[in-house]
Amino acid sequence: GHAPGYLSALPLFSRSTRRGAPVALEPHGFSGTRARRHRGVRLVHVTPAHQSPTGVTMPVSRRLELLDWAAQAGCWILDDDYDSEFNYDGAPLAALKSLDRADRVIHCGSFNKTLFNALRIGYAVLPRPLVADFARARYLTGRSSSIVEQMTLAAFLESGGFARHVRRARAIYAQRRDRVLRMLRQAAGAAPLRVSGEHAGFHLVWWPPPGFDVAALLARARTRGLGLQPVAQFCRRVSWPAGVVIGYSARQEADLDGLEALLREVAGVS
Repeated sequence: GHAPGYLSALPLFSRSTRRGAPVALEPHGFSGTRARRHRGVRLVHVTPAHQSPTGVTMPVSRRLELLDWAAQAGCWILDDDYDSEFNYDGAPLAALKSLDRADRVIHCGSFNKTLFNALRIGYAVLPRPLVADFARARYLTGRSSSIVEQMTLAAFLESGGFARHVRRARAIYAQRRDRVLRMLRQAAGAAPLRVSGEHAGFHLVWWPPPGFDVAALLARARTRGLGLQPVAQFCRRVSWPAGVVIGYSARQEADLDGLEALLREVAGVS
């Protein structure tokens, strides 16, 4: 996977492999050149639509490079598609699976973020050679998804209700994102605003200007329950500049007011 990346996935992989190696993230996402330095890779975990946590979108050229490497190395690609339904500034790029001529991509997603966590229904678009193995693993590890809930969800999808829900949610989240960007612009003062991942998903990363007291911001946010995270929290074996992961999709007006007040306070803006 990437570094920084989604560290919660590591315990899952560690159960099945003796060795995992993070690949350092580059400005345009996953690097096939860096990946080629590792021998005997069986699986690579990526978030190309909206890298976790930086929000970088992997360009098509990098996607093709990744697919080419996987085909040559005989490696599977796990595309963790956790938020690609939410693009605010344009259409999303073609999914890895749609470019996958060698049938190496395992495309996984769920409805945890688009609907609600308690639904506990996910999906996978699998390479043909893996279908039987995945079906058996599903049989052995948990057949707990309610048939009634699956049928209800299928009807919701087929009726167009899900698409309408996503469109409405996208408009609301875009407004919340825009407000966060305005408050960050104000907190940055005369310095240029540096953010990544603001074009899609449920969060963005703010890279504060030199001199900004990031430690104070994070400490006070923790005390006030405002849910800010340092990018360093997503790193193992690599160090990154001081960035702040800011989720916005679930923030109500009162929470946004609190975040704005905190930013003004730490930035010394009256």
